Amino acid sequence: DMNSLAHSNQEQDLRRVLSTCLDPLLQHCRDSAASLGRLEGMVYMVNCLHIVHNTVALYEFTESHLEVLDSQVRGNLDVIARELSLQLMHMAGIAEFFDKHMHSQVSAEDFQTLLGGSAEGLTNLIALPEHQQVAQCGLIASATLRAEVKQATVEQFVTAYQTVYNFVTGELGQSDA
Repeated sequence: DMNSLAHSNQEQDLRRVLSTCLDPLLQHCRDSAASLGRLEGMVYMVNCLHIVHNTVALYEFTESHLEVLDSQVRGNLDVIARELSLQLMHMAGIAEFFDKHMHSQVSAEDFQTLLGGSAEGLTNLIALPEHQQVAQCGLIASATLRAEVKQATVEQFVTAYQTVYNFVTGELGQSDA
């Protein structure tokens, strides 16, 4: 019975220490990230959260803190991947068209603009070395998280490009008929 009491006290003490130390530390990280650009701030937060997560994981009774940290890391990674895929869409010349298509606001003029410029944009995108395409990925400290962001970025870009491609080929097919 004394053993379980000591165990319970140890858990409460650790939770108190984590709350006392982690909350201000993470707030400081958020404040620091706010002074950076949006994407750089998110990468900074991923790195901070990842380091804190790995440190907290060394201790017992930290499951709830680890879940919160992991959720924050995942949320930031999702936003980074979306931002990077949007950058790639801009480089390929399909971002504005894709956005209008997603909101069902594509006009004939938008369609002609896309046909006139996207091939050049895509050629320029393909000609760029990978490190220039997603440079912010290189700033993520964890190789595993970096790979996850790259994978998600590519998947989102390919999905967007496929959507635009399907729309264009459908429109061209209709105009030939």
